[in-house]
Amino acid sequence: MHGTVRNFKYNIVGSRFATPIAILVALAMRIGFFLVQGIPRPAFPDTGFVWKYLPSFFEIPEVSFVLSTLAVFVIVWILSLLNDRFSLIHNRSNLPFIIPLIFFSSHPYFLLFTPDYISLIFILCAFFPLLSSYQKYETQLYSFKSAVLIGIAGLFQVYALVLLPLFWKGEFSMRRFYFKSFLSSLLGVVLVYWCAFGVFYFFDGTEGFIAPFLSFAEISIFERPEISPSEWISVAVAALFFLTYMSLSFASYARSKVLTHITLQFIIFVLFILVFLQILYWEQTIFMSFPGIALLSFVIAYFYSTTVSKWAVRSFYFMTAVLAVFYLINYFPFLDFSY
Repeated sequence: MHGTVRNFKYNIVGSRFATPIAILVALAMRIGFFLVQGIPRPAFPDTGFVWKYLPSFFEIPEVSFVLSTLAVFVIVWILSLLNDRFSLIHNRSNLPFIIPLIFFSSHPYFLLFTPDYISLIFILCAFFPLLSSYQKYETQLYSFKSAVLIGIAGLFQVYALVLLPLFWKGEFSMRRFYFKSFLSSLLGVVLVYWCAFGVFYFFDGTEGFIAPFLSFAEISIFERPEISPSEWISVAVAALFFLTYMSLSFASYARSKVLTHITLQFIIFVLFILVFLQILYWEQTIFMSFPGIALLSFVIAYFYSTTVSKWAVRSFYFMTAVLAVFYLINYFPFLDFSY
């Protein structure tokens, strides 16, 4: 093993000090954004069922900052737990925790506590029953649990429901198709929204229940984008990371164990759909970017945790430098930020 790779594995991938250092760095990045720019204004309409009924103290800048920070730590902890529970990365690695933590701290918009965070937490939790169903025959309960979790995620952000048919594809990859499991997933979602319909029917009328579903008709792909130079930079950096690591990951995960191979294959499939949907609804929501960043972070973490190429390790340091420049561009408010 090349010395560059050996040092990378020892000092970053497997070091017991890498995670605490990453936590301090992420907190410093978020506090820096908060002190210099504050909490950005919400940029997109509420397309959920319950967010407008929650207490207004979420709008207090300090509360939003603390809750968004806690949500990010919950998200990265779930990703790390998912890796540990199913041994997706065969060796010890801090990267499933570190990489999404830094990604979710690299832009001031992530300081705003939105229902997208809550929805993403439930979506990531839905991966546990999905992966637990690998090579199982009685899978109705697993499908039901995943569907219920996605249904709850949709109560906070209705666009989360697009993940349900994608999870059907994931269930088919984990084992062959079972019609009973398909019915169980439908039952799980129907149960969640039947309860929600009952609450709206008695307290707010059926209009409040129907309104979020109408958001799916608000396609903005033909709208002319009016975004600032800094936002174009954000799009360019996101596209760079996505295209680079999608191309690199195809060669890396093919050599992994079967469950890891299937999981990464499914994640990449979901990522491509999320990119398409984000382009389709770019003016209505940025929600697809949240699970996209989380899942792409895991793909990147897997790639760097298993690589033995010195050029791949050097690309990690290049990625870190790009993120540092990206952070500084967003940190100094000399560009027009319009959220």
